Amino acid sequence: MAAGRKGRIAAALAAALLLTACGGTPLSQREVVRAVFFGEGRALLLLADADAPEGKTAYKTAEGRGATPAQALQDAAGQLDGTAFYGLMDVVGLPAGCGWEAAAGIGALLYREGKPAPELSVFLLQGDETAQNAGEIYESLQALEKSHGVHCGLQTLFAQEGLCALPARAGAGYGFALLPKGGEPALFTRPPAAQLAAVLCGQADKFSFTFAGGAARCRADAEATVLPQTDATRVQLHLQHLELDVLAEPMTEDSAAAALRGELLAAFAALRQTAQAQNSDPMHLRFWTAVQYGPAAAPAPPQLAILLE
Repeated sequence: MAAGRKGRIAAALAAALLLTACGGTPLSQREVVRAVFFGEGRALLLLADADAPEGKTAYKTAEGRGATPAQALQDAAGQLDGTAFYGLMDVVGLPAGCGWEAAAGIGALLYREGKPAPELSVFLLQGDETAQNAGEIYESLQALEKSHGVHCGLQTLFAQEGLCALPARAGAGYGFALLPKGGEPALFTRPPAAQLAAVLCGQADKFSFTFAGGAARCRADAEATVLPQTDATRVQLHLQHLELDVLAEPMTEDSAAAALRGELLAAFAALRQTAQAQNSDPMHLRFWTAVQYGPAAAPAPPQLAILLE
C-alpha cells in the first residue's frame, strides 16, 4: 500500500515538474521560440503558433528594436503574451555583414539569456528577413542542414579564439564566412569554395554542388584530416561515395573529375590565402601541429590531398 502511494506521489511530482519545467513558468504560459534573426538594430523572433490546427505547422513573429542586440531581443520578447522560451530554438541568424565583435556579442547574449539547446544552428544572414518570410527562411535553413550536412552550433562558432567561422545564406546552397577578430571578414559564395571551407573547418560532411559553369554536378560524403609533416602540412580531403553527373556536352566523366579536382585546388588556395591575410587558422593547423611536434612548433605550409575512397 505504502509503495503504491509513493508511486502515485512520484508520478504527480513528475507531472508537476513537466508542466512547470522544474519550477519555472508553466508551459501553458510559454511562447516557444524556434528561431531568432538579428539585423541592424533589431531582433525578429519566430515562434511556434500554439493555435495552429492539429497536425499543421504555423508560426507567428515578434520584432523588437534597440541600440544593442540585447535591447532588441528584450523588446521583441516584451511584446509576447507569455514568457519567451528559448530551450527548443533551432536556428539563430547573425546580421548580414557582421564581424567578429558582433558575432561574439550575440553568442554571449544567447548563452546568458537564451540557454539554447545544443542542436541550435547559426547562420550568417542576407538582410532580407521579414515577418512575412521568416518561417520560409527558417524551414529552408533546416532543410539545408539535412541536404548538405552543414551545421554550426554556438560552441562550434567559437571553437577558435579570435575567429568565428560559420555558414551563410546564399541562394539554394550556402556560403561560408570567416570573421577574424580585428580583421576583415571574408565570405565564400561559390559552392565549391564554400562547401570545401565548411568541410575543412569541420562544419559539414557532404558535397553537393554544380561546377564547371554548370556542366557537371558532384555529390559525395566528405571528411578532412590533417597530417603535419616537417616540410608541409598535409590536409587530406576524403571523398566517399563520389557521384559525378555530366550535365552538358562536351563534358565527360573523366573531364568532370579533372575539373572537380581543379576547382577544389583553386578553392583551397583561396582559403589558404584568406587565412594568411587574416592571420587566422580556420583549419586548426596549429592545433594538429602542436599535437604532433609540441606547442612551440609552427605549421608548415598546407597542401591539399584529394583522396577518393
